[in-house]
Amino acid sequence: MYGVPTEVLVTTDPDMTGPIEIEDGFQLLLPGHTKLAGDATPVDLVAYHQFKSLPDGLVGKLCALFPAATPMEIVDGHQVHLSIEFSSALEMIAAAG
Repeated sequence: MYGVPTEVLVTTDPDMTGPIEIEDGFQLLLPGHTKLAGDATPVDLVAYHQFKSLPDGLVGKLCALFPAATPMEIVDGHQVHLSIEFSSALEMIAAAG
């Protein structure tokens, strides 16, 4: 519907605040703003991921903040993207360990 996937870069900003409170025991990781990889055009999308260590692993709250006018197909598709991206990263870490 929207063509090929769009490559973006996330610039992390550890001092960034967001509209979502960080839950007790969680640490904010990977907060940042996005821009297009090709020409550095800013994209109005914010990454705001939180993680918490557990005795046998971790739990994460993956958050991408979109403008209100964003089509739901993009929001829904990004949920799938985050699931695949983070599960694949954890699989690679586990295989290397």
